[in-house]
Amino acid sequence: MARGFRFPGSAGGQHDSWFRIGTLEVTTSWLVVIASSFFLVVGAFAPAVTVALGLFPDAVRSGQIWRIVTWPLANDIRGGIWPVVTIFFFWYFGGMLEENLGRVRMARLLLWLTVLVGMLAVILSLPFGAFEPILLGLDTLQLLVLLIWIAERPQARFLFNIPAWVFGAVIVAIQLLQLTAFRSWLVLLHFVLSLVIGALVARQFGMLEEYAAIPRLGSGGSRQPRPRKPRRSRGFGGGSRGGSRGSGGVVAGPWAGSSAPRVDSDRAKLDALLDKISESGMDSLTSGERKQLDVLRRRIRGE
Repeated sequence: MARGFRFPGSAGGQHDSWFRIGTLEVTTSWLVVIASSFFLVVGAFAPAVTVALGLFPDAVRSGQIWRIVTWPLANDIRGGIWPVVTIFFFWYFGGMLEENLGRVRMARLLLWLTVLVGMLAVILSLPFGAFEPILLGLDTLQLLVLLIWIAERPQARFLFNIPAWVFGAVIVAIQLLQLTAFRSWLVLLHFVLSLVIGALVARQFGMLEEYAAIPRLGSGGSRQPRPRKPRRSRGFGGGSRGGSRGSGGVVAGPWAGSSAPRVDSDRAKLDALLDKISESGMDSLTSGERKQLDVLRRRIRGE
């Protein structure tokens, strides 16, 4: 692990957090990670807790509505290392999404994804009277977060210089082939529709704007999130994070180095644009100013 690495949200980071635990700034992503890890440990001693949190469509229909919200916390340590890996990837990619969205919008994004994917499982099981699809653990939510991040940065580089979009396509293809091999048609349908839900929800939060085929269902998604303050990069591989589309940058790993230097003049220009948005709204910006806002945001973040 290289020098200068610190866990995201630790002291010295300029990030939007809910509260602190010692030197740790607890963001929305950290809240999910902490809660998931806690119930992972609890479930090892009391497996009934994991079952009580998971989404079983028949249990929801019988009145246990809380399962629509709690299923991402039903991580089972009997799955070996994979629940831990899932939590790690959620922390990593979820943290980067939260840098753009902020803690409140990130919480809303996760809540919408959780509820809609959970309700979809219940609805799909109705005509067939089947108990599947069953949702247990963070893996489905983590996959959606990962794919949203990839869709935002398709040309970012992973290990061995693999483009992010290739990595995402392989993951989706493996899931589809695996479910086909098991003839789990209802689960396969749920998986595909969950991907659609993930794309639609992300679009409403101002992401995936380059994908014209994904509709924006309301005006709320047209507002750009306030640019986040810069943080040291983290990720896989060396170099910069590679957060912008087409940048070809390598996704930085936990063993990687520091962020790009901040430029005072860029910060001053960005503050002026943010003041204008605060006073008159996003629509008061000209097209040139909108482009300048995006360029400054990316430059300050070191992308």
